[in-house]
Amino acid sequence: MLPTFVIIGAQKAGTTTLCAALNEHPQIYTAPDKEVYYFTDPNYAKGLDWYREQFPGVGDETAIGEASPRYMAKPDVPGRIRADFPDMKVIAVLRNPVERAYSEYWYNRVRLQEMSSFEQAIEEGRFLKRGNYAEQIGNVLESFPRDQLLVLLLDDLKSDALAVYETCCEFLGVDKRWADRCLIPPLNLTRWRVNPLFSLVMHCPGVGRQLLRIRGFSKVARLGPRRKFKRPPMSASAQSQLVDYYRDSNRQVGEMIGRELGHWDAGPSVPNGR
Repeated sequence: MLPTFVIIGAQKAGTTTLCAALNEHPQIYTAPDKEVYYFTDPNYAKGLDWYREQFPGVGDETAIGEASPRYMAKPDVPGRIRADFPDMKVIAVLRNPVERAYSEYWYNRVRLQEMSSFEQAIEEGRFLKRGNYAEQIGNVLESFPRDQLLVLLLDDLKSDALAVYETCCEFLGVDKRWADRCLIPPLNLTRWRVNPLFSLVMHCPGVGRQLLRIRGFSKVARLGPRRKFKRPPMSASAQSQLVDYYRDSNRQVGEMIGRELGHWDAGPSVPNGR
């Protein structure tokens, strides 16, 4: 069997939470490997038989899907999906782009893949692209009619998860009476390795850059248990810069989806652990 719906993003916007919750529904099947990325290279060249193999154990479920959160930022992906599956239902989850950028930065930071400060990273243009939702949603709508695209907000998933779940059920054509029986898991939290080498790299970036050049050091530093991490608040200057950067895109995407997103111009509104 091949999928009938796909969650395309955005990255760091609750797609893991949503996918896990949908998988609890008896009429919905999601791929065991959440991020299949069939419609990106090099997987796309493997063909539909390979894609079908990513959905083992499908039974008589009504809706079959996958979640690959980087799809939304890939310009050629919507066209590929439409070409192969013209009736595919597409779900996008949007998060305040200022929060999303900071979350992505720390996601990379705790994996020792980013050693610059957040201010330096955004000055160099990193972690910004995936928050330009107007361009990305506009690109999806060039390939799909509006009634095949469901756009959700992470704000709503946090404030009224049951209503969001029922909306998804209606969109996917499954029984929404199951909604209150399906567990909505907690949002992923950034976690810090309990490892003195990891702490040294995180607290002393200059030293860390040198140490990470040692073959195998990164792997050793990321060993050990993890604990919840309360990241520092974003600086006022970075927040102001990002609010200005995303303002026009937020207005445009709000018009596209029929939602008022002016509250995003106030900057981050979530606990530092997310």
